[in-house]
Amino acid sequence: MNIDGFLQTLSIALRGLGGIFIVMGIIYLSIKLVNIFFADNGNNNK
Repeated sequence: MNIDGFLQTLSIALRGLGGIFIVMGIIYLSIKLVNIFFADNGNNNK
């Protein structure tokens, strides 16, 4: 088993997973902001 090549691809895979989690976090925060701005018309649902 080529351990050196495995470690190189592992760092690329972990970087890709980190990017996916960052994008998911940005989408989650934007949905929260949209809910704060648009769903909060008169009724305070926290």
